[in-house]
Amino acid sequence: MSNLLSFKAKTDYLPFYEVLDSKRVVLFGGSAKEAITFWQTNPSSFYLVVSNWVEEGEEAMMVGESVDITEVIRATIENCYNRWAK
Repeated sequence: MSNLLSFKAKTDYLPFYEVLDSKRVVLFGGSAKEAITFWQTNPSSFYLVVSNWVEEGEEAMMVGESVDITEVIRATIENCYNRWAK
């Protein structure tokens, strides 16, 4: 089949999640679970962003720009609450 797409299964990028305050100052950084847990302490004032990093020896460099995922996470949590409430 010539119409199949293939994707690289493993990437060297390391996702890093950060919680920012209303002035976009970093308050916390870590795994997705840790960052979302911290973000939930004040979801109306905090932002949640993710960025990709690549390691080169002992150094790490950000690849591209951070992406604000606050509304995606907020909508996902709201959707889950709505489904669980039924």
